Amino acid sequence: MTLQDKTYIVTGASSGIGQAACIKLASEGASIVLVGRHEETLKQTLASMAQQAGQTHHILCCDLAQPETIQSAIQQMTETVQRPIDGMVYCAGIGGALKLRDTKLDVLHARMTINFYSFLECIRQLVSNKQKNREMRIIGISSLASTTSLQYFSSYAATKAAVEATVRTLSAELLKKSVYICSIRPACVATPMVEGMDPFTEVGFDQRLRETGRQPMGLLSTEHTSDFIHYLLSSPTALYMTGTNLPLPAGTPC
Repeated sequence: MTLQDKTYIVTGASSGIGQAACIKLASEGASIVLVGRHEETLKQTLASMAQQAGQTHHILCCDLAQPETIQSAIQQMTETVQRPIDGMVYCAGIGGALKLRDTKLDVLHARMTINFYSFLECIRQLVSNKQKNREMRIIGISSLASTTSLQYFSSYAATKAAVEATVRTLSAELLKKSVYICSIRPACVATPMVEGMDPFTEVGFDQRLRETGRQPMGLLSTEHTSDFIHYLLSSPTALYMTGTNLPLPAGTPC
């Protein structure tokens, strides 16, 4: 299935997996609504995206740390885009290593809000505004951390486990509305978030992952993940994966 004449929302579009997804999907003919907090960084992503005949990309500044603003943001987007939304790729997220002593309620709430609460609220608003009988595909970016015992990642893993539980439990309800939902569960990806983690800043992290066997194929690139996103949005077969949380483990046992 071609992505020509399709329109997708991509959150976290300023960097990392979200940025790579915008570039990939635009190169395949899709129109993209780039969602993030900062207009300038969204413009940087936009400048890297293909814009062919029939494509129109839009920037939507929205702070997903405030889920109560999502309804009005999506209404604003609908008025601006003036075409049906065919799906969403939810890449926004915060995380990183955090010891138990630093895992305080305000930190937990901030992580859960962006990684999970706003994911669910975006789905709720999109589904309530979609055209009847029009297919919609939704992808959440989870993490292999949700199912592994990675030290210092309890809070991050919990938020991603919540995303995966939502994918599993919502899928049957959404199927009745022609909405297909899944998540991608990548191992460590070379993103600014990973590069900024204290335990991972030393030179040779990719090599260390390979040598220890923790991730035998080394760091995933954001392009690896965006290629998988493209497949899930474009393949007719991918519809039959609804309700699943699909690993992208780079050789990691899972």
